[in-house]
Amino acid sequence: MHDFYLIKKTETQDEDFFKYFWRDKEDYKDLIVEYIGLEDNIVDYIYDSLTWIPCRNPSLPGMPKHIGFNNIGVTLFDENSATSLISIFTA
Repeated sequence: MHDFYLIKKTETQDEDFFKYFWRDKEDYKDLIVEYIGLEDNIVDYIYDSLTWIPCRNPSLPGMPKHIGFNNIGVTLFDENSATSLISIFTA
């Protein structure tokens, strides 16, 4: 299962916030706008489409920018990824 969260952007979201959001998400219910859980087989089906979307990896120091979905960890998609994600998820 892969969980996708749409969260409100705040001034206090730093590297640690994104690194540990998945673990502490119960503490941030007020920031969660929307959530969807997708089964692995669905993610596998759209995986090729996700491999070219700009994102960040919050599990690495400095939350570096990179391209592509981290299939085994946390991937942070931001406003730069939104248009592509909307196209994929509504197709």
